[in-house]
Amino acid sequence: MTDDIRCPFPLVDLPTELIYYIFAFLPARKLVKFREVCVKWKQIIDDILKNEVVWWKRCEEDFKSVYRDARRKARPGTSCFDVYKSLTLWRQLEFTQESIDEFASASTVQEEILSFEILRDGIVGVRTKSGIIYHDIETQQLANRDPINGQYLKYAENDEAVILLNTLLHLFIIRKVTRYPRYKTQVCIDNIKIFMLLNNKVYLVNLKDEIFECDLESKNFDLTCIHWSGDNILCLGHIHEQVYVMTCTRSIYEVDSTSYIFNCSLNATTNLLNLIKKYNFLEQMEWRQYYHWLFLLNLKMPDDPLRFISTVKSYNDVIFVGTEWGLLRIYYAPYINKKLDIYNSKPVKEFNFSKPLCPVLSNSCILQVEISEMQHGHIVLVGMPKKIAIIKFTHHFEATPSVAVLPYNGAQKRLKI
Repeated sequence: MTDDIRCPFPLVDLPTELIYYIFAFLPARKLVKFREVCVKWKQIIDDILKNEVVWWKRCEEDFKSVYRDARRKARPGTSCFDVYKSLTLWRQLEFTQESIDEFASASTVQEEILSFEILRDGIVGVRTKSGIIYHDIETQQLANRDPINGQYLKYAENDEAVILLNTLLHLFIIRKVTRYPRYKTQVCIDNIKIFMLLNNKVYLVNLKDEIFECDLESKNFDLTCIHWSGDNILCLGHIHEQVYVMTCTRSIYEVDSTSYIFNCSLNATTNLLNLIKKYNFLEQMEWRQYYHWLFLLNLKMPDDPLRFISTVKSYNDVIFVGTEWGLLRIYYAPYINKKLDIYNSKPVKEFNFSKPLCPVLSNSCILQVEISEMQHGHIVLVGMPKKIAIIKFTHHFEATPSVAVLPYNGAQKRLKI
């Protein structure tokens, strides 16, 4: 026998189309290594890196809970590969360099910020006490888009529609793009107390606790009654496309067009925060209600400053926690025994926005946190009554001799995809 055993069909001798097909299934870290084998493989992998469809599927497979929003809200000019790479690099957040800026500063009570939405092409819709005003993230100036005047309790927007809930509990759904002349441009639904925008559908709860589904792509904004709960619904959540509701009795139900199924209940034997995160109730949760539940269940109250949480944002494995006093903590995978535990985990980053900058407005309560991905980094927008802060996190990689064959300017030994 001889030790010189060769593969009868070496991979390098395969047709280019077949190699491309095989490489398209490989994880990114393998592509980085194989790119250095030969010029032919480098050219093939370069084509794969430019293929938006391949990296969109990768984002869907590896970041299923956030990939749609991450792509839509990404900085203009950011490719699907850049989004994938940026989502992967959150684990190295502690090594980033950050810079802080701000925009949408409020100088009067009517300009006070209530919430905001990151839209496509770097536009931010800001809900103030006087209406919706649009800003450009890059220039930090007003965008070339007309404001929407009025007082609104809640605002949401995507590529299809603008959704507004006014103080009289009238819900307005306004179509942004009319594909066909006979399609309705807007609809008004009365007595709505809660709504949730999920992809191209809006889920509504009225004052009778009836749950409806509205299809934004339908001709007449078709409204379907899913179920009547019979309980006082507190908020809506979802796991991917499946919708859940949480009631004031701390019960969680799974909802679809044919059933209303009890899933679980928040009680003294469960990890309340972990269940709230699992069903995506974090952003809609009223945190004073949460602390009231801790008291009723005789559970330990968290220590300062987490006793005054105002908002929590879950973004894949990254958890953002904002407090009523302007403190923002960012955690990466704060899990103990596979359950969310921000109280006993150490934050990766921490920022304090509590310094008074505007005498008209009394506090720096963090209202909302949103994320926009960019090449080599992340943009985090932090909404407060007096301003929106922009935190830019930038990843820097040490140059090495292999830098010329990497898919971006970074050293392979520092690249952990």
